[in-house]
Order: sequence, then C-alpha cells, then structure tokens
Amino acid sequence: MKQPNEYLSEFMELISLPQESRQVFLEAGKTLLEQQGAEMERLSALFMADPAENAGNVFEQLDKAAEACSIHSYTASYVFLCWNTQELRERYRAKGISDEVFRNTMMDLNYKLTECRHVHGIWGTFVRGWEAGFFTIARFGLGRLQYEFDNFRGESYTAGGITVKKGDRVLTTHIPSAGPLTKDLREDSYRRAYEFFKKDFPKTPVIFTCYSWLLYPPHDGMLPKNSNIVSFLHDFDPVLSVETETFGDAWRIYGADADKPFDQLPRETAFQRAYADWLMSGHKAGLGYGAVLFDGKRFLRADGSRENI
Repeated sequence: MKQPNEYLSEFMELISLPQESRQVFLEAGKTLLEQQGAEMERLSALFMADPAENAGNVFEQLDKAAEACSIHSYTASYVFLCWNTQELRERYRAKGISDEVFRNTMMDLNYKLTECRHVHGIWGTFVRGWEAGFFTIARFGLGRLQYEFDNFRGESYTAGGITVKKGDRVLTTHIPSAGPLTKDLREDSYRRAYEFFKKDFPKTPVIFTCYSWLLYPPHDGMLPKNSNIVSFLHDFDPVLSVETETFGDAWRIYGADADKPFDQLPRETAFQRAYADWLMSGHKAGLGYGAVLFDGKRFLRADGSRENI
C-alpha cells in the first residue's frame, strides 16, 4: 500500500480532478496526517471494516479531527474517501472487477466535487454518506449511468410476459451530474449494465427501474420535446409519481441560488426558465418511478412493444 498522500496524487489524476482542487486536498491531507495520523489510520480501518454500518460514526469522529486541524468537514471528508479508494481498488480486483469499472464508478467523486464547489463554494463533498455507498461494492458506474440492486417499489409491472411485483429484486438507476444525458450515452450505459448484471437475472431480462425527480411526469409538457430529460423519462414505463411540498432537488438546477424565491431564481438556461415558470405558476415539483425490461438488444414495454436500442 502506498503512503496516503502519494496515492491521493495518483487517484486525483485518475479521476481527472481540477488542478486547483488538487493542491487543496494535498495540503489538507498533509495536515491531517501530521496532526491526526494515528486517528486517520484508525478511522480508515473502522470505515473499511464495514462502510455501510460504520460510516456515520466514522464521519462524526472525522469531523472532530478536521476541526482540530482547522479543515472544513467537506474537504476532510473528501480526502478521507479518496485515501480509502486505495483499498477499495484492491477489493475490486480481488472480485475480478475491471479497473475500467473502478474508474468509471469512482468518477462520482469528481461529479460530487463539482456540485460541492458550485453549491457551497468549497472543494470537497457535502454528500459523504452517499459516497460511502460506493465502498460496499454494490453500486457501479457503467458508462453515463450508475446501478445497484433494489426492491421493486410499485405494486406490480408487467412487460414481455413477465410480471415484477413489490419487493422483487431489480436494478435501480442513478443519474450522476456528469454532463449531457444524451440518448446515445444512455443506451451505451444500458448495454454495459446488461452485460455486467445479466448473470444476476438468469430467468428474465434485466429489470431496470429509476426513482428520480427527472422522471416526474409533468416534465413531458413543461420541457421541450427534444429535451434529453424528456427523452430519458420515456426510457421507462411510468409506475408511480408523487408531488412534493418542497423542491429538494432545486440545487441541481439552481446551485447556490436554489433557496431564493421563485421569482428570483436564475434564468440563464432554458431548463432554469422552464422550471422557474412552472413553480411560479403554482405547480409542485415531484418524483417519478419507472421500470423497463431489457434483453440486451430491446426494451420490453408494458404496452407489448419491443424497442430496439
């Protein structure tokens, strides 16, 4: 194993972090190692012993160490997570998972860094609990999208003569903020996911689901027909949707301005303008849940159609 900051330099290059952020993280890492070295080693061992179970406790203790070093929690959390990807990569290799999939999955740390800088003006991560989920080796980046197992959330869904019922094992799809969500990139990702997970669905096509604000049905009508978001919405058959009293995902559109009154929201893009108009007119934001079956070449849909991709 390499010294933590030596590895950190290599890892930041691997996931193409902005040059400005790299020096911030190297300096924070150096300070943490010099002043809290034994504590960092102890917390890393505890975290990697069971990321899902121990993350909350580890991060609370990490905050105390970061405060003692006058380092922001978001920055310290980011450095800590990056350090521990060294052992995570070895676990990937032990499971026979390619370095390509490892890098594609770890790119989420790049995307979340951009979000943190945009929303809070800090190099780091404000969603460290989400990032901890990658260390269980159960969530994978495969091309443009990310996937992990979930239980079906609707009552039932039938396509291609196959019925999926509440609680059945399915794949849930996540959409990182990684740039355009084009049809070509999405379809490439679905094909990659099929090859990666098909062994886990020996009797059926792969069952994709998605629960996201992007699948909120009113987007089809609110946004232009040629919108990538509308196109993505139609990748899935609708299963259920809900309105929300607050728009918790507004920061994804408006960044640091997300909490402003609707009439003061930025209108720099067509998407921002469309959403601001929608909210100002008294409409609610919401979430949608969709599903589709994929046999490696075709989407099998609830209306009986089979769509080649």
